[in-house]
Amino acid sequence: MNKIFITFLSLVCLFSCKKDQIVTDVKLVANDLFVKDARLYIDGHFVENFSQFDEINSIEPCISLSDNFPNISLTASPTSIGKSFYEFLIISKDYKYQQKGTKIIEDGVCQKWELETRHLSRVVNDRFDVQGMVKVSNQAMQIKVFCNEDEELSVLKIILNDEELITNYNPLKGAWEYSLNLEEGMNFIAIEYVDNGVFSEIPVTPNVELFDGNEFHSFSIQTYFGLPGAFLVACHK
Repeated sequence: MNKIFITFLSLVCLFSCKKDQIVTDVKLVANDLFVKDARLYIDGHFVENFSQFDEINSIEPCISLSDNFPNISLTASPTSIGKSFYEFLIISKDYKYQQKGTKIIEDGVCQKWELETRHLSRVVNDRFDVQGMVKVSNQAMQIKVFCNEDEELSVLKIILNDEELITNYNPLKGAWEYSLNLEEGMNFIAIEYVDNGVFSEIPVTPNVELFDGNEFHSFSIQTYFGLPGAFLVACHK
């Protein structure tokens, strides 16, 4: 009796193990040069680039091994019959465009994941002058902004992802500090020059510090009246 029961358990385990170990081969294909080498993240972790370029839609999902297929292999975690759901983030090579969403993939069937320019949206619109980028691994950050003494008459607006955090920061009152909650993926911090009286044609260059308790990042953002400066903040594991 015990031997039969153990054999039954072994069969159950074998069946469940096979189900859990389904691997799906996926070829990452860029359909135009703009999105070539965009970076794919799944569940917050970097997976691979869209390094295959296919402008005329000639690449098949399953072809000879000489084509170095597959690009990636995904371990299935079925949430419906024969399908898995993957939370993904795609960031363009220049970090200025991204796409977020959920990808539904048929388990165990090799296939293409195609990317085109139209799939991505801008992180920062054209009115901002993007001046650099930092990479962080924590969404909870503390920001500190302060100016040099010769810029203390400025009135500034500080923006995170189009949200105005403060609209009338006056450096005469000292440094401005705030607790940020970044989005996974690309973010931007911008500083807009609201007013500096007769000196409004002279740029200001506020200092910005980001700190999550472990990582520390420091940079400056130069901003002109009518041309706010911005810095990209890439937040991913």
